[in-house]
Amino acid sequence: MSNLVYNGKFLSVEERPFKDKTYEIVKMNNAVACLVMNKAKNKILLVKQYRPVLKGYTLEIPAGMLDVEGEFPVECIIRELYEEANICIDPKDAKFLMNYCPIVGSVEHFLAIYVAFVDEE
Repeated sequence: MSNLVYNGKFLSVEERPFKDKTYEIVKMNNAVACLVMNKAKNKILLVKQYRPVLKGYTLEIPAGMLDVEGEFPVECIIRELYEEANICIDPKDAKFLMNYCPIVGSVEHFLAIYVAFVDEE
């Protein structure tokens, strides 16, 4: 039986007993990411993002949370690519690669990873 400890806008924390221990489990919205490869320039698209946890900027592949009700993962990554990098990708060009659980030991959160190839300069 789980005990809800915190319930916020984007995540919740619950305590789950297992055998003689109690684990803190973070539950987050699932997310999407896309590895965009530019064939013409032989480069990968990275976006600069401010991350409050790090108190600084990172370079990362475009990604975003599935936080729009009813939105499919491929629709979410198309929206995120436009919002973060001002590029438009046809949904058929965003190929699903895999689902990944990046912090499997303590966070219930899956990341759908896509890949897209573009020819534009």
